[in-house]
Parts: sequence; C-alpha cells; structure tokens
Amino acid sequence: MPTHGEYVAGKGWYSAVHNGYFDKADKIGRIVEAPKVHSGHAAEVAAWGRKNTFQQDPQMERMIALRDSDKPRDQSAFDSLIKNPSLRTSLAGYEAQKAGEDAS
Repeated sequence: MPTHGEYVAGKGWYSAVHNGYFDKADKIGRIVEAPKVHSGHAAEVAAWGRKNTFQQDPQMERMIALRDSDKPRDQSAFDSLIKNPSLRTSLAGYEAQKAGEDAS
C-alpha cells in the first residue's frame, strides 16, 4: 500500500485522505497532524453520559430529617406526610439518586 503523496506508475499520486489516486500532485492535499488530547479532556469525554445530575431537594431533605428524628412529634409528622403515595415514591427515588451520588 503506498503512502500519502507517493507516486505509483500508471495510477498517479496516492492520497490517503481520499483513499485514491490523482493525476496531479497538487490535488492530493496534505495531511495535518491532529492536536494531542490532554488527559483532562480524555477524562471529560469518557465521563459524558455518565455524569450524575443529582441536586438536593430541600423538601425531601426535610422529610428525611423528620424520619430520622428521635422526637415522636417529628416522626408522627413524617407518618402523616408519607401516607401520600406520590410522596412515598418521590422520597424513595430521591434517596436512590442520593445513594448513587455518594457511591461515585
């Protein structure tokens, strides 16, 4: 296989850019070396799609504080809040996201 810019008899000048032959050398162009990728850029690109977008929710944090409290009044307030099924599932999802953030 010829290298870029090499003349091959009967075919012409080889262009690695076009993967073909040209009759004039000035048509093949030149290959420019790509810039080096720094380790910081490589790490950022590797993390694309895996970045955790977790953000704390003050309402959920208050509910967790009520649940974890030793005061009976706080625990009864949590029990009355958690009766709402949508809040129960929201809290479970929030805690799962929070646990995932702590693990990474």
